[in-house]
Amino acid sequence: MALEVTNLRAGYGKKTVLTDISLRLGDGEIVAMIGVNGAGKSTTLNTIFGLIPPQAGTIRYNGQEIGGRRPGLNVLDGMTLTPQGARVFPNLTIHQNLTMGGYTIRHRSEVNARRENVFRLFPVLAQRLNQRAGTLSGGERQMLAIGMSLMMKPKLMLIDEPSTGLAPLLVTEMLEHLKRVNRETGTSLLIVEQTQQIMTIADRVYCMKLGRIAVEGKPERFMDREELRKAYLADVGE
Repeated sequence: MALEVTNLRAGYGKKTVLTDISLRLGDGEIVAMIGVNGAGKSTTLNTIFGLIPPQAGTIRYNGQEIGGRRPGLNVLDGMTLTPQGARVFPNLTIHQNLTMGGYTIRHRSEVNARRENVFRLFPVLAQRLNQRAGTLSGGERQMLAIGMSLMMKPKLMLIDEPSTGLAPLLVTEMLEHLKRVNRETGTSLLIVEQTQQIMTIADRVYCMKLGRIAVEGKPERFMDREELRKAYLADVGE
């Protein structure tokens, strides 16, 4: 099991945002987290990654308890977080951004090999190698942000709303890229998304509401708009 979260509670200061969150992610699996804004999806990712200390519950990564562990240690152990908004270094080139993404790699040959792997998955980046990231389109910046995470050769990628700011056709393309990453590298993906298109690549789906898991199931359950509406309106624990 790549990731197993049990009865997780977390928040900011004295404010509790997550209550009794339990979820699992198998090796090589793609799991989507959906829900309205403020449901606690990003907080869940940030707590798993170590940016927010858990108040209670357990987070097990590859069988090891990591709740409260520093993000840097999680990165070294093969976990990455791609935050919402395609956060890249705008004044650096694509080449330089990817080099920054592999900052822990000691040998230049390994950096080059991993960069070439990113280019294989995202060919458009290879075509813009010396272009500054700040001049890229939204979709290209998102590809670069994911590419920076891939430089760490992750076993588990936490990805927060990769469709943000993208046109529908680009959303489809981005999700296809993520599916390819999963298929060709075996990396487990936990993806927070708002668009229903995430159902086309997810193996399972968790729907969050008010800091809890309201509904979980196969993506087919959420493909129908009425079923999706029911999931969003479901009583927590239903």
